[in-house]
Amino acid sequence: MARRPRYGRDAHYKYATYQATNARTEARRRGYIARITLDEWRYTLEFFEYTCAYCGVSCETRPLQLEHFVPLGRGGHSVLGNCVPACSSCNYRKSTNDPFHDQFWAHYFPRGQQQRVYELIEYAGGLPEPGRWEPKHAENSCYPLTAYCGARDNISGSDLSITCDKCRSVLFGKGWIPYV
Repeated sequence: MARRPRYGRDAHYKYATYQATNARTEARRRGYIARITLDEWRYTLEFFEYTCAYCGVSCETRPLQLEHFVPLGRGGHSVLGNCVPACSSCNYRKSTNDPFHDQFWAHYFPRGQQQRVYELIEYAGGLPEPGRWEPKHAENSCYPLTAYCGARDNISGSDLSITCDKCRSVLFGKGWIPYV
């Protein structure tokens, strides 16, 4: 019996299910739009012909990861057009860099690959407006902190409010003002 390849389309197709689900979960956790479906992610893999969106290496050489073109840390969302396949080295190299900065493409990646990423974004109808990172319950200026410090709201006893000044400054910076 022939041994199945460790990497390749079949193996990566199964892994795509995990990646799409994980991307949606992480985006929701951060309060971002999380609409990428498994079919959309598979379409993206086929669009890039199972190669890295940045360097063009095949999935048979290195496993591909779901990478956010506009990073979640910079307000990107888990939607078609913002999720592209990337090998681990390109994903690490890109990190949270601004993908729209010219030096990003010129310094790290071939020019031809840039056009393919922009074609996918155009096909998807553009990217949602990158948002600032906001807690899920920003209108109430609260965020689940039980795992962080266990701070409790003095009025309601809820563990969802940020009443600890130290936690506010760590999570949002010293000048953080609740969004109204």
